[in-house]
Amino acid sequence: MESPSRVLVALTQANEGDVQLRADRILRGENETSGLDDVRLALLADDRIGAGEYLFNVVIQYAVQPLTPDDTTSIDEATLDELDLNDTFDEDHSDGMETSSIFHDAVVLMIELWYRI
Repeated sequence: MESPSRVLVALTQANEGDVQLRADRILRGENETSGLDDVRLALLADDRIGAGEYLFNVVIQYAVQPLTPDDTTSIDEATLDELDLNDTFDEDHSDGMETSSIFHDAVVLMIELWYRI
């Protein structure tokens, strides 16, 4: 996962410390919640079901949640139709899927990965 663009962080009026904390949570999780490190470990253990569950939770609990009111965008209907084949992440593609603008690209990549697991 790449560091979010400073320009985008500034445009969304997000605090850089909050952005870093969110990125850390996406990577490592917190307390009883999994992060991408747990996804990697599950894949190394050939636990595809666990990896998929962990990845889904990372997307829903951390990556799509906006940091500020200005940190919202959506994944458009056409992209969702290509990515979310079983409507797992968004039941109704017609209005897009709201997500954090800062982590938009990461969300797209994580959904792609989820379907490959």
